[in-house]
Amino acid sequence: MPQTRKKYRTNWPQPEDTTAGCGPLVTPGFLRHVGELLFGPQWLSPLALHLGAVRGKALSPATVHRWATETRSIPVWVAELLPEMLLMAQADLAVRAHRAGEIAQRMRLPQALPQAIEYA
Repeated sequence: MPQTRKKYRTNWPQPEDTTAGCGPLVTPGFLRHVGELLFGPQWLSPLALHLGAVRGKALSPATVHRWATETRSIPVWVAELLPEMLLMAQADLAVRAHRAGEIAQRMRLPQALPQAIEYA
């Protein structure tokens, strides 16, 4: 049986300007910056998972990759959701920083010395 080569679609439409109208400015570079800020260097899959969960429909990491490489335009709903995600991350980090400070304070307190046991 002869092996057939997989054909890839090459006639994608040109990316659209998602900043038209009153939409916020979200460029592929900014999307990458926010993704790395929220999820670290391996940001594509976690961002796709989070966006899909919020939207209620699965989102492929390949779709996010297309947005980040300007193959596809970034939808307005993504641009509207990013500020909320950043604010949630900020609140989460504030809680974690507070907890870390509390733990550090407890660790700095002098340990109570055990009382000497006297035998009669």
